[in-house]
Amino acid sequence: NGQKIGIYKGLNGNIYLGHEVGNGKTAVMAGIAMEASRLGLARKSIVGAMHANVDQIADEFTQLYPWARILRGDMNEGNKQEFLQNIKEGEWDIIITTHTAIDLMKLSPMAQANMVQIEIDKLKEEMVTLKKLQGAEIIISDSKTGSAIAKPTIEKAISTLKETIAKHVGMHKELMNQHSASEGKGEIYFDHLGVDMLMIDEAHKYKNADFASTLSNVKGVNVKGSTNGLNLLSLTRWINTTNKMRLGFDYGVVLASGTPITNSTTELYTMQRHLQPSLLREQNIDHFDLWAKSFGSVEAETNQKITGGFDVAIKFREFKNLPELLGMVYQNLDVQTAEKAGVTRPNVIGGKPRTMVVKQDAQAKEVSRTLTERAVLISQQGRVEYVPDHEGGTKKQDVQFSLLPDGRKAAMDARLLNPTIFKDSPNSKISKTAELVYSTYAKFEKGGDNSAWFKDGQPKPTKNL
Repeated sequence: NGQKIGIYKGLNGNIYLGHEVGNGKTAVMAGIAMEASRLGLARKSIVGAMHANVDQIADEFTQLYPWARILRGDMNEGNKQEFLQNIKEGEWDIIITTHTAIDLMKLSPMAQANMVQIEIDKLKEEMVTLKKLQGAEIIISDSKTGSAIAKPTIEKAISTLKETIAKHVGMHKELMNQHSASEGKGEIYFDHLGVDMLMIDEAHKYKNADFASTLSNVKGVNVKGSTNGLNLLSLTRWINTTNKMRLGFDYGVVLASGTPITNSTTELYTMQRHLQPSLLREQNIDHFDLWAKSFGSVEAETNQKITGGFDVAIKFREFKNLPELLGMVYQNLDVQTAEKAGVTRPNVIGGKPRTMVVKQDAQAKEVSRTLTERAVLISQQGRVEYVPDHEGGTKKQDVQFSLLPDGRKAAMDARLLNPTIFKDSPNSKISKTAELVYSTYAKFEKGGDNSAWFKDGQPKPTKNL
């Protein structure tokens, strides 16, 4: 029933399939694509997935719909035009390809220019509103105390908006030049393919896309997204715009992931930009600042600095007007938990994951001391030159962002910074993990049992690790 509900929702509008692993979201995606084709809602669908999952997804689609005309394949710079030509000319029901291929698919310069012009018009409307408030202050208040914690002026907001508009105008001019230069060359772009439904599996990869905001200094407001996230937004915008002209409503975007929102409040806003652009415009909350004012609250919070002192940070802490927000979001969100779907899983010993607490060893303490010294110098001088031990004495510019990865490596095992200078420590996280792996192996090997171990998070595995 959960799968049928997902397909039904996907035939009535854009959909985010927030299904946990084991709930069969691949079958739901296949059902949406093929039923949309049968009903005349979409003629050609394209699915973007992780490279390792393309064949599995294609096999499942074929098993469910043996008669479907399915093209599976990957695309790179070398075979790009050939692959796009195949999509354009073939009478495919579904194309199943990789995230990498989706990232390489761009709108034509003219289509991009049209999208940028829409954005320019929207920004100019915001400028008119801001100029009416000129001389006033934007008061950001603590949601608990009500006291003012930031006062970015309207003049500053206008200045920022002017820069954004100038940037977009420059983009529009460049795109028009590209259009003139590309005419007659026969290059194939996304808007030439005849695709009217775009499906993205593991869509959390695209959770952030750029947007303008006067709240860029508020933690939890991530105004800088990834290039691929912004490219996907341009594709979903085009899909929604063309389908709305044909059907009268936003349609043709299917996102799927077990983790729709993971880190920041802005991820929900980005999700709505993909799925509900017309609704955001109708409610006059298509600009993030307006959206945040309606549904978010900020607080002042004291944080310890890496240098040992404290500072006050403004954070986007929680949602408000939650019933109204959820009412909007759930129009295009389908959530299926493993428990709700009756998916059985092995019990965890002790009922929950076990945390191993490892005391900081002498080498990690030494690295922490040097990190503090570097942080103090950076706070005093901005950029400073230093010689990192783990890069063979190579000089480089040191900034705050350099400290975090070095700290993470040292916390795991100082040898990740330099295996020559630092030695094997029995108290490092890697050594303690090795002990646990071996003790587990020794305990269960006689019974013929196997164990599997997974590493997640940062730093990424290296040859040293």
